[in-house]
Amino acid sequence: MRADHRGFTLVELLVVVLIIGILAVIALPAFLAQRAKGQDTRAKAFARQAQTAMETHWQANNTYVGASLVALRAVEPSLAAATGGPTFITPDQLSTTAYRLRVDSATSNRFTITRAASGAVTRICTRVKPSGGCRTSLRW
Repeated sequence: MRADHRGFTLVELLVVVLIIGILAVIALPAFLAQRAKGQDTRAKAFARQAQTAMETHWQANNTYVGASLVALRAVEPSLAAATGGPTFITPDQLSTTAYRLRVDSATSNRFTITRAASGAVTRICTRVKPSGGCRTSLRW
């Protein structure tokens, strides 16, 4: 080889590939954790929309009884199921003054809004994956 034809040696190229691999291993878990948080945030927003639809149903009917998925989707069309999105579970524990709403995130974490007969509202989450948006206090 002539002296003016310089290039990278195989060892130099392997070192560069090794460094890129190490950076990918470090960055990938951080990216996946942010993705899980985003999916859980979407599920929380979905649950809040369902809560608003429940309150709208109560305003129209003066009871939470009869607030089925179909009735709530008529009030809030964005509660329709979306591929890869949160799953809205049929409202239960319905009475004149109380209800429970549950939404499953794409991460499998479950977000629940419960309105007691006293009017107190609690927001609880059930953690399946700790990297998502469900805090260790299990409140949101």
